[in-house]
Amino acid sequence: MTIKDIARMAGVSVSTVSRVLNNHPDVSAPIRAQVLAVVEEYHFIPNSAARNLVRPQRNTIGVITCGSGNPFHAPILEAIEGELEERGYGVCLRQVKREQDELAYAAALERSEKLKGIILLGGRSDFTVEQAAAVTVPFVCCTYENCFGDLPESAYSSVTIDDEKAAFQAVEYLHQMGHSDIALLLPDIHDRSVGELRYRGYCQALEHLDLPLRERLVLECAGYDMNFGYTAVRELLDSGESCTAVLAISDMLALTAIKALHDGGRRVPEDCSVMGLDGLETTEYTLPPLTTLVQPQEELGRTSVRILTQVIEGAGEHQHVLLQPAFRAGGSVAQR
Repeated sequence: MTIKDIARMAGVSVSTVSRVLNNHPDVSAPIRAQVLAVVEEYHFIPNSAARNLVRPQRNTIGVITCGSGNPFHAPILEAIEGELEERGYGVCLRQVKREQDELAYAAALERSEKLKGIILLGGRSDFTVEQAAAVTVPFVCCTYENCFGDLPESAYSSVTIDDEKAAFQAVEYLHQMGHSDIALLLPDIHDRSVGELRYRGYCQALEHLDLPLRERLVLECAGYDMNFGYTAVRELLDSGESCTAVLAISDMLALTAIKALHDGGRRVPEDCSVMGLDGLETTEYTLPPLTTLVQPQEELGRTSVRILTQVIEGAGEHQHVLLQPAFRAGGSVAQR
């Protein structure tokens, strides 16, 4: 069954059915009820491609998030949706798994939904020119940049923090608090993404502070799964390796470190300090509250929209913006 069949059985035009299906206000209540009665009777499910044939092209932006259930994304998405609404754009939100090719997905979504532009929230940092060529509308990488790929800066935009610098600052702070045996908890030192960048910042800070890089204090947990992070910290405790502080490259991993330390008989921060990098609101209410570097989530989202819409409207060019995180003193780091 097609939208034309619904129109014929309801005794209305195809455009009227389209307006009803898209919840437009310019349809009278009796006509709307008449169309919906046919839709319900025949269990009609609209096809997005068919709808595109009967409606005018909309100013719709695709937002593709990488990774399921990431609480860090929620405030950014809220800011993106709010800013798009203010600027008169609709949003088409989709989610892909970490192992999926988000650029290939973006290219398919662009065609099916006739998108004006795309915001990629999280994802790989190694796009090639060939991979990006499949996407023919402007796009912005939000929370990361394509630092491991070969895309020219003029081909896309990015809005993020300086991940290397953030990790450097975190290690510096822990050292100022008297810590020299600082472990790093991360998914992978060669992930060609945020993990690798923050690992670089960690190494640079150790060198700057004349501290040795101890491989046993680099805790790779093979992903952002909390179970993996917990296991990595417990294995560190079981090894007997000297460690007075754990720097986790995300707040969620920091929470796993606190739990693992507690279960291993270590008090936080009395026996071992823990610091995160993200600034999740929920970590202000943990016991102890997490010491972390807070990313400006709302600004990340709004800036991404501002840059993208300017490029779409011909009012600006691609930009690469680095925002500054803010230090939040919790209760998870102690002076030694």
